[in-house]
Amino acid sequence: VAGLESIYCDLAVPETWAPRRLLAPATLVDAALRACPAATRQVIGTSGRVGATSGCTIESMEGFAVLRAAALAGVPAIEVRAISNA
Repeated sequence: VAGLESIYCDLAVPETWAPRRLLAPATLVDAALRACPAATRQVIGTSGRVGATSGCTIESMEGFAVLRAAALAGVPAIEVRAISNA
């Protein structure tokens, strides 16, 4: 999965304090899909709890934090995940 967007599902503060969604640069998503043509483009939800990513079929526990750190550093980044369970 190449992440089109990362959503921090556990964030309980106003968007003016911290972003809840980070969009992936389209050029990086396209590059990831050229490298792995079988991958799909999907939204990835980050949560500290299993099954707490409402509206997202792909879950992660650390993806949003990595992407947020990259954004704060001015480094374009995307999340790419291999799915091992249903």
